[in-house]
Amino acid sequence: MEVEAVVVTHNSEKHIVPCLDSLLVEGTIPIVVDNESTDSTIKLIKVRFPQVRVITADGNRGYGTSVNMGFRATSSPFVLLSNSDVVYPGRSVQRLLQFLSDTPDVGLVGGQLLFPNGKWQRSYANLPGLWSGFKAAVGITTFQRACRAWLWPVRVDRKPKDVPYVDGAVLLVRREAFEAVGGFDESFFRYGDECDLCARMQKAGWRTVSFPEAQIVHVRGGDSTQILPLELFQNMVEADMKVARKHISARRAMVYFWLRQVEFQRLTLIYRLASFVAPRRMKQEMTNRSVVTGNMAHIWRDKRRQVLRTS
Repeated sequence: MEVEAVVVTHNSEKHIVPCLDSLLVEGTIPIVVDNESTDSTIKLIKVRFPQVRVITADGNRGYGTSVNMGFRATSSPFVLLSNSDVVYPGRSVQRLLQFLSDTPDVGLVGGQLLFPNGKWQRSYANLPGLWSGFKAAVGITTFQRACRAWLWPVRVDRKPKDVPYVDGAVLLVRREAFEAVGGFDESFFRYGDECDLCARMQKAGWRTVSFPEAQIVHVRGGDSTQILPLELFQNMVEADMKVARKHISARRAMVYFWLRQVEFQRLTLIYRLASFVAPRRMKQEMTNRSVVTGNMAHIWRDKRRQVLRTS
C-alpha cells in the first residue's frame, strides 16, 4: 500500500539521513520541505537521496505551514507527517497505514515513540481544559507518565485507543480528514499545531488514535535544541495558551492557565527539596530541573497576567 511522507527540516544535518533511509526502506515516498537550512541538510539530501523531492520554503515558515506546503504536493489517500529527527524501524509505517486503512472513521494515528536508547517517550497527551489542568496541577498526569516510563518495556498501552491529541513528531493522516479541516492552522509557528489539528478533527467527527504496536524512534527536540531555552519555554506556553483560547471558553482558559502555573510551582518545590536529600551524583540534576520548572512557572504567571490586563 503506497504512502507519501512530508518531512520538515531546519538545519537537520544530524538527523535527516537516518530518517529518509528508514522511510525509503519502508517503501514510503518522502517529500522534504526545508525551512532555510544553513547547514549541509540540502546537500546531504541531494547527494544521498537524489530521488527525494525537496521543496524550499522562503524563510523559516514554521512546522504547520511547511507541512501544508508539502501536503499540497502529495496525492495519496494517506500521508505521513514527520519531524526530521525520527527513525522508522520494523515496518512501523506499514502498521500505522494498515490500521488507518482498516478504520475509516479515524482521521489521524500516531505510534509509540521511543528515545534512541529504547526508553519510553510520551506519544499523546491531553488538550487544554479544566480536568486536564487539574490533573497536571495535582500530579496525576506526572504520575501516569512516570508509571509508563518506569514499567517500560512492559507496556501499559497495548491496544489502539482514542486520545485527546497525538504527538506531532509522527502523524499519519487521512487525506479526506486533513483536507476537511483545512490542514494545520498556519498561525501556529512552533508547538501547539498538532493539538489544534486533533481538536478540530474531533469537532468534525474524526477520531484521533494512538496505535502502540507501531514503535518509532524520536530524538525529541532534535531541531528545537538550536533555540535558546528561555525562548523555547516561552514558545511552549504561548502555544498552549493559544490552543486553550481557541477551543475552550475564556473563563475556563483563565482557570487552566492558573492550574498550569500551579503545576510548575509544585514541580519546582519538589525538585528543590529533592536537591537537598538526593545522593551527590543527582543533586545537580535536581537543581537543574528546579531551574527549568521555576522558569516555566514564572512564564505561565507572566503570560496569564498579560492576558488578564488585555481582556
